Amino acid sequence: ALGVELGLVALSVMAAKTALALTAIGEESAQIEAKFRAFSGGAVKAAENFRIMDAVIGNALDNDEKMIAVSRIMGLELAQNAQQAADMAQAAIWLGDSMQTPTQRIDRFTQILVTGRTVGLADYGLAIAPIRDRMAELQKAITGLTDQQALSIAVMEAAAVKMAALKAEGY
Repeated sequence: ALGVELGLVALSVMAAKTALALTAIGEESAQIEAKFRAFSGGAVKAAENFRIMDAVIGNALDNDEKMIAVSRIMGLELAQNAQQAADMAQAAIWLGDSMQTPTQRIDRFTQILVTGRTVGLADYGLAIAPIRDRMAELQKAITGLTDQQALSIAVMEAAAVKMAALKAEGY
């Protein structure tokens, strides 16, 4: 009888811990959503941004990860709108290291674009020299284009070509 009672106590403790953990997860998710709404400029724009990200990314990320990714990419000024942010996230997921989670691939991709360390682009199957050449062309053609802006544009152009080839192969 004592063993059964101890088992029930242990089960009750586990249930309470699980309930607390689920409550914490729910609170964290609510905070992420609130920040996403504020970043997006309100509930209507947040819903539109989320719809775009969801359409492009699908099930590769959960809802919280989608909101974090679009907010981070746009917050770092790597994209001007949710469509560009979703396209960037998709490129990172498709072209990144399959041993990493999709979130890790996005984080690494955005880190490369922010720091300008183009050597990391090789991990995404992107050739560095043509990207640097394209950056120079863009900066020559567009007055005031920063290195980061030129890098983002050149990388996304190269990523689009690479992803098109993958799609053609049935990826």
